Amino acid sequence: MRGWFLLLRWVFLALVFCFSLSGTAHAAERWLVLPFENQSDDPRYHWLGEGMARMVSHMLSFGGVEVVPIEEREAAYRLLSFPEGIILSRASSLRVAQRVGASMLLIGTYEVTGTESEEQLILSMRLIDVRAGMVIYGPTEARGPLADVIELQVLSVWDILLHQRVPVTLSRNEFTSRFRRVSVTAFELFAKSLFVDLPERVKMLKRAVALAGRAEADFGPAVYELARGFYHLGEYGAAADWLSRLHLDRSGDWVARFYLGVCSYYRNDLSLAARRFSALAERFPLESIFNDLAIVQMKQRHLGEARKNLVVALSLNDGDVDIWFNYGYLSWLSGADEEAVSALEKVTARRMDPEALYVLSRCLARLGRKKEAERALSAAKERLPDVDSWRVPEKMPFLGRMIKEPEVVKAIEWAGAHSSDEGRGRTSWWVQALFAAADRLVDKRQYDRALIVLTRLLEREPGVARAHYLRGVAHERLKSYPSAVTDYQAATFWDPNLVAGYVGLARVYLALGKKGKAWESVKRALALDPENEGALAVDRALRGGTR
Repeated sequence: MRGWFLLLRWVFLALVFCFSLSGTAHAAERWLVLPFENQSDDPRYHWLGEGMARMVSHMLSFGGVEVVPIEEREAAYRLLSFPEGIILSRASSLRVAQRVGASMLLIGTYEVTGTESEEQLILSMRLIDVRAGMVIYGPTEARGPLADVIELQVLSVWDILLHQRVPVTLSRNEFTSRFRRVSVTAFELFAKSLFVDLPERVKMLKRAVALAGRAEADFGPAVYELARGFYHLGEYGAAADWLSRLHLDRSGDWVARFYLGVCSYYRNDLSLAARRFSALAERFPLESIFNDLAIVQMKQRHLGEARKNLVVALSLNDGDVDIWFNYGYLSWLSGADEEAVSALEKVTARRMDPEALYVLSRCLARLGRKKEAERALSAAKERLPDVDSWRVPEKMPFLGRMIKEPEVVKAIEWAGAHSSDEGRGRTSWWVQALFAAADRLVDKRQYDRALIVLTRLLEREPGVARAHYLRGVAHERLKSYPSAVTDYQAATFWDPNLVAGYVGLARVYLALGKKGKAWESVKRALALDPENEGALAVDRALRGGTR
């Protein structure tokens, strides 16, 4: 057994080493672009600031930089109580950058001079190292007619990428020509659409993208904003059509990929939706992602996998009644009526939920609790008058509930807390979040659920010693001693100084009557920590209480 652990450890370390060699310094960086400051006397040109921030972000992303999504920037402003649209001081800008875990901050100014139809634009950009709090490049300066606003932006971005040694695969001319085809009229429509309400915004964006014509593929900010507009209007088919044009698999915009997963679900492309959410679940420990993946799997009739993902979702947030509804609904579909009743009663205790009451009535009826079932059904009928027709399987709708907005605030709170992790941040957050969730479940003595979460963690990150240890604790308390031995051995293999792992082994060996192995484990624990109470307790038990 230990030979296999040794082989696994060396394979794991080799993969980590190879991965670290394949990365580059810039790959670990996140860049934040803030709205540019209008230094003109004329407020008619305020629309340029936000539009240029979006376009510059798109250009940087195309050049290979991971740029903070607009949803994260908006959430950071809300958390810090900064109104959207204001120009921040340098100190406040750095606070936003730190909040979203950005290592680079790009800010800019612009000035428009001249008479109407002959306006001239002066554009300046600065790149700031967030940790150092100092400008590391700039100010750049580009001048030209306002009609060349795209050209001036792309030339400045190219200089910044070149200075930062970002390995752009295109030549300067190839890179800049990608964006020159977007007309100033299309750009102006896009930028001004950001300041109107949603229905009017969609109309303006459709015109902007139509004006871009064949340059549509290079007008990513407008295409994305149009897709986002359709999404929030509930037009998921149109949103999916536009999102699919954005090459999201090559971008760092995880929110857009979440939206595409939801759109794929509503278009009944379940295989694509499952792939989208599975990929996101490997990077982001957010209950919305695990919940939505489970809903897709439920609709695919993969109920076992769906249950595991709902357990993870609830371990991350056990206060979300919609996730509890989904768990109760899934349990009913699986025939686990007692478990379904427990989950659904958490929903009905919090609010009047006719769908939860209906499913609850069906569970109670199968359990022979007729009077309770009748009361639940009667309450459901008050809000769902056609619920009697659901008795016919063909007329029973699918009731699984998607979460349509990801927890952006939770994501940026993590990003700010782990912004110094030098590229390990996402993995660190993922491991820490799932480990903390499993630890809470163990504290609540929900060992079966803790095992599901820990197994999910270790499938992705097999070298986390403390996760092996905690899984050993759960198995030990369930009296699954052989499994506990395996977990404790893995814990001490990955961390030979983990005293608790040796103490756990000693306890389990003692329970199995294997005193020789128990002695060996106690000795290793006491060699590392001679005063360890757990090790001393097992030592006394082995000596018959004489010490």
